[in-house]
Amino acid sequence: MLPPAGGFLPPLHLLKNQGEVSAFLNRLPCSKQIFAGSATEALFHTLTYLREEHGVERLFCSAYTCPDIVAAARRACVSVTLCDCDPETLEMLPPDKEPSTGSVVLFSNLYGRSERRSGWSEYLSRLDLWVVDDRCQTVTNRSSSFRELSPREILLLSFGRGKGLCGIGGGCAIGEALSAEAMTTNSTRSRWLFDFIRASIYSLLESPWLYALPASCPGLGIGETHYQKDFALSQISTLQLRTAAKLAAEESGVREQNISRWMKALAGLQISFPASQQVEGLTRLPIFVSSERREHLLPKLRRLGVTASYPATLVQLCGADVSSGSFPGATHVSETLLTLPIHGGVKESDIEQAAIIFRSALL
Repeated sequence: MLPPAGGFLPPLHLLKNQGEVSAFLNRLPCSKQIFAGSATEALFHTLTYLREEHGVERLFCSAYTCPDIVAAARRACVSVTLCDCDPETLEMLPPDKEPSTGSVVLFSNLYGRSERRSGWSEYLSRLDLWVVDDRCQTVTNRSSSFRELSPREILLLSFGRGKGLCGIGGGCAIGEALSAEAMTTNSTRSRWLFDFIRASIYSLLESPWLYALPASCPGLGIGETHYQKDFALSQISTLQLRTAAKLAAEESGVREQNISRWMKALAGLQISFPASQQVEGLTRLPIFVSSERREHLLPKLRRLGVTASYPATLVQLCGADVSSGSFPGATHVSETLLTLPIHGGVKESDIEQAAIIFRSALL
């Protein structure tokens, strides 16, 4: 078993005879790797460490991003201040009020997009801010590369594809500033049987239309975005890491191929893509349609894996646990964005069926 959340990964020679796992870990840019049962838990441990050891009290993040970020900050007793995002690029804009020295800024890199920090460069250099670079599930794409981290930068990774109840899970935080002694550790019982069952379900539901069957059942909340204030702390299992390594090995090139298929299938329709859209490293393909057309399309496209991702801003999802304010860019994105699946479970026939639905509404 790998260490519990908050512990350092053992030397790679302890993972001998696991070639894929070793190659997977060798891609990571730093030897200080804090593994946990999920990226949310890894972020919680990171923020707790920064608060206790460096006096960090506030985190800045986009008003359009995953509510799990707020849950991790809330549990770590770190306040959350929201920033608006550019409605064309999805990138987080600097706040109107200058951040206090030593705060944390979290860049979400939504859907695997590399978020530019040009608007933040002056603050980052002058105010000695900490940076959490949330790279979503880009680690499961072997074509992704990770640059060298600065001394006050922490990389956050999530494994698997996060499919609700059947998601594989697992995540880690990486950075030279991290200290094993400062991290809160926890020990839990082995989850081999539990993870094996989840992995089996995950494999069965890999196809979007199969996954849509339980996702359509009311009350399960599969595939939906919710703000869950409380979450259990758990340890990562070797099975989770092996699954992430397997995905990284198998999906190299598959996502880019599916992006090309989507682009060809949707050519000529009334849709747009985020500005400066890159292909390499994407975990889903984001597109914009009008809010009216999105409401018409979503019920028909969910069975094919097309979602609205985050259907509201963090102000609406998290309420009093985040700063209040008006975020027109984030609101616009939450009302007009659709994301298309590009993982290995997506077949060409799925894309063709979705294209027929898109064309009936957008031509």
